[in-house]
Amino acid sequence: MFLFEINENSSLSLKQILEKLGYVKLASVGSGRGADESQIISKAIMRFQRKNQEYLEFLGLRIEGSKIISSSKSGLIPLKNALGNEVGANLIIQPMINWQTISSFASITKERSWLTIKQSWPVSKALDIELWYFAKPFLKEATSILKRPARGFKNKTSTDYFPQGRTNWVDFSINKSPYKQFSFINNTSVSTFNTLPHSLIIWCLSAIRKSILNINQVPKEILEDLSQIELILGNNIDMITPTRKNLDSLPRSGAWSGYQNLYDEVEHIAILSGVLNEDKKMGCAYSIQTEKLFEEFIIHMCQDFAKNNGFKFYKDSNDTSRIGLQASEHRNFMMLNSLRPDVVLLSNDILIVIDAKYKRHYDLASSSYNKEGEWFQEMRHDIHQVVGYSIFADRPKKIMLLTHPKLTDTSEYRVWTSTRNRNNLIGLLPMHYDEKIDIKSIKQRYQTNLTNIILYLK
Repeated sequence: MFLFEINENSSLSLKQILEKLGYVKLASVGSGRGADESQIISKAIMRFQRKNQEYLEFLGLRIEGSKIISSSKSGLIPLKNALGNEVGANLIIQPMINWQTISSFASITKERSWLTIKQSWPVSKALDIELWYFAKPFLKEATSILKRPARGFKNKTSTDYFPQGRTNWVDFSINKSPYKQFSFINNTSVSTFNTLPHSLIIWCLSAIRKSILNINQVPKEILEDLSQIELILGNNIDMITPTRKNLDSLPRSGAWSGYQNLYDEVEHIAILSGVLNEDKKMGCAYSIQTEKLFEEFIIHMCQDFAKNNGFKFYKDSNDTSRIGLQASEHRNFMMLNSLRPDVVLLSNDILIVIDAKYKRHYDLASSSYNKEGEWFQEMRHDIHQVVGYSIFADRPKKIMLLTHPKLTDTSEYRVWTSTRNRNNLIGLLPMHYDEKIDIKSIKQRYQTNLTNIILYLK
């Protein structure tokens, strides 16, 4: 099976895909001798798009001319051959940031809507991302729950010299008492960790460990969490592979009511590993909204900053950052009735507005890259948008910021002061990604830079 690869927010020529999956050949046969190459390619693209439309939409992919263009989603999808409905290739969209950082973001924000899984769309098992990249939410939930683990009960049958529990009195009266044998077959319930929920957790731990190709690349905290959970549950628990049947039969009441979120994480690990598929050799398609995950992490860092620095915190995701607008009605004129920045921080005299933009604009603007490109106009629009928020603010000091991912060793931030009012700041506050920098350091650097920007107003 063919594998095609593209990065987020980039493009890839369709020509090789169309050729490998038979679309060019089919279009050529159906176009006749007089058709030129452009007509054939155009016809092949139309058929390709029609047969794979649902898959393309799942990853936010669009086709312009002879190129396939990605958005701010990463993931893996199947692609159909030109004839029939068989899958002939997989297309993987690599995230702009590394998988390890994505895993860390997911763990800290505890937001799960960023990951969508299509179990009914098979992909090559060999293409599955190592499970430890997705394991942090599961590990965090498991370590939290297992601080006070629930126990189940198992029936135990024993022969004793005294009755206890549910004694088999029929056996005693017929087989023992007439012969002066004073022994009793007793059935008792014994408290145990060896239950279905814990057996499925043990399977998840094993699956995560087996997925690791290079243990030196795995963050220390993930390995520590794996070991800690294994230590808590011990060696006397049976390993059970997840199935739809046993996932549906998990206990959910009483002591097990707190396990619900953990059950969801177990199911995610099982789906990603492919064990719930009928064909155990296949994995399944998935989509990661890395843009949303990026925004959630910015919100998390800003909320933490507000708590520690005396600011009130508002965010778009719960609609508290909305800035309402009022205008006299006019039937021939339409305008927005509100603005919704991602984050608003308020103190007695300072307003800070932060919009997260999951784009490479900061790196591009810091380099000698072509400033006439579409990205530059888009960045200007984003800056104008964040500046627009300040018009409706009632604080004497205002800071309007855009936050981009930063993948290069460029400056930490950029700030411009209004020539007419030095209490109005406009700036770029990026978040620096680096595989060698842990998530705690990323967070600390971002908050330190935000503090330094505020100092411009002192």
